[in-house]
Amino acid sequence: MNLNDDDEHLIETLFRNGTITVVGVVLSFSLGFLTQWASNPIPWRLADLPTLVVIIMGIVFQLRSLALLLQTSSLKKVVYDKASRLWRDHHWVWRFSGDPH
Repeated sequence: MNLNDDDEHLIETLFRNGTITVVGVVLSFSLGFLTQWASNPIPWRLADLPTLVVIIMGIVFQLRSLALLLQTSSLKKVVYDKASRLWRDHHWVWRFSGDPH
């Protein structure tokens, strides 16, 4: 798995860096949202648990996607596409959490 293999398609570094920025910004928003929710003085109820689980699942997808994108091997189109799929799957999880972002 050499980055210089002619058989593999590479993506532009600038394109990958923009994607890393977007993933990082949305991840920080998600973590900030969770922190604000956790520090809310209103006590949590059992009914909040499913939403919390779904939000945490979305954050795990975001973290995994960011971890893949930060590797130098993510310049390979195959690895970049895998990270993009994880990112897309995280949006699927958010749809079920009821979170507007």
